[in-house]
Amino acid sequence: MSLKQCKECGQEISTKAIILGVMFDNIGYLCFITILGIALGIMGITENEFNTQIETITNIILALGFTFLGGYIAGRIAKHSEVLHGGIVGAIGILIGFIIIVAMSYPIRWPEIVCFVGIIPIGMGGGCVARTRK
Repeated sequence: MSLKQCKECGQEISTKAIILGVMFDNIGYLCFITILGIALGIMGITENEFNTQIETITNIILALGFTFLGGYIAGRIAKHSEVLHGGIVGAIGILIGFIIIVAMSYPIRWPEIVCFVGIIPIGMGGGCVARTRK
């Protein structure tokens, strides 16, 4: 059994499914946040006015929501080991998040910790939903 094979079913882990799931997770989130920022700017709401606990919680929900959808997409495309594929999307999300935090010298605050703790289970949850939708 190669490293690319799933122990659960003996089939190969779908690189295509994982890449598409990760792309949807990250690009979808960035696009949504950009559109939200533009809309708030048009409405005249400044960053200081919006930078509250509500904004932080909204950001966490959006980030984890896109991870859930990325895990779902990975599971649906793979058509096997859906939960595993969703979990891998989450694990790659942790890697990307850590690289961004280190590269930008961001301090790690409670929202980042919440996302890091929740991202793999949320991605697996998306894969689990994909499994039930067969």
